[in-house]
Amino acid sequence: MKVPIMCSPMMGIGATIDLYTETPAVTIEDFMFDNSTTGELKPLASPQDYHDTWDLDGTDFTPEASPDDEGYWDDFENVVLNHDYEELGSEQVTGFTNGSVYPFDTLTTSGNDITSAIVSSAFAGAVSNSISVASGEIYKVTFDYTKSSGDDLRVVFSSVASGAGSQISNNELISASGTYTKYFTITSTATGYLQMGTGNSGHSLNASIENVSVKKVDPNDRWVLGTGWSIEDGKAIGTSTTNNLQQLSILTAGDTYELTFTISDYSAGSVRANVGGVHGTLRSSNGTFTEIIGPATSPHFFFDGVSTFTGKIDNVTVREYAIQPQDV
Repeated sequence: MKVPIMCSPMMGIGATIDLYTETPAVTIEDFMFDNSTTGELKPLASPQDYHDTWDLDGTDFTPEASPDDEGYWDDFENVVLNHDYEELGSEQVTGFTNGSVYPFDTLTTSGNDITSAIVSSAFAGAVSNSISVASGEIYKVTFDYTKSSGDDLRVVFSSVASGAGSQISNNELISASGTYTKYFTITSTATGYLQMGTGNSGHSLNASIENVSVKKVDPNDRWVLGTGWSIEDGKAIGTSTTNNLQQLSILTAGDTYELTFTISDYSAGSVRANVGGVHGTLRSSNGTFTEIIGPATSPHFFFDGVSTFTGKIDNVTVREYAIQPQDV
């Protein structure tokens, strides 16, 4: 049905002209157009817009005018530090020496390479320079291993420079040649040493170990790891945990946040985020999840292993959720 356009006298079209349209009538706001030439329209040099929504005078409008609008991002940064768990510290190993109690029978070193080693004693081996370590810290150790004969290679952190005993981390046994990346969680605050040698009594080893690198994971201690949480291969790993993975004092009370994170290698239990004292949704599957949580009542953020969660978390993003002004 054709209906007349409602027009303003300021538009220069006379009120007695009959114009028709197939759409419902609209009203165009006054003081936005000039009719300097009869029958033509052009915007005023400085149009005056009194409407609450349209942005014809250069001001912003906010989508809050629409009750169905879900909001837009302003340029807020991710408040979670080391959000992808990839940060590593500086190189910690500058060389190796022979163990003083159970040494290699023959040892040749060059920088971070153990270029030849023959041993016949239990738990014998070479030790790195001293490294100050603390309980709960995680270290990434990489190396190239070439085995000629003999027993497994044993890699472990020790609190003594003797080349044997006083273990202060998990240990790894390497049976075949290859390039390896291993993670070690420190169990005691101490002056530590990386020990590389044999792992069993009465066995021998003839091998070379090259390009040894030792770097601290999450070097700035961004994450507080509760029991059952660790960081390896650029992911936070929960192992049958009911404890928290936290970042403290990063939120602002009263603000609402958008959280995005990815779960992979899920096998059991459930986990949920807590943003500023407000619980998110329980998750018990692989996937990338996004949720709006808030307003915050505390400054802390954490993942809560609610029921013996086993899985990996990565790419955590927490940004303030707010309306972003938009220009028409």
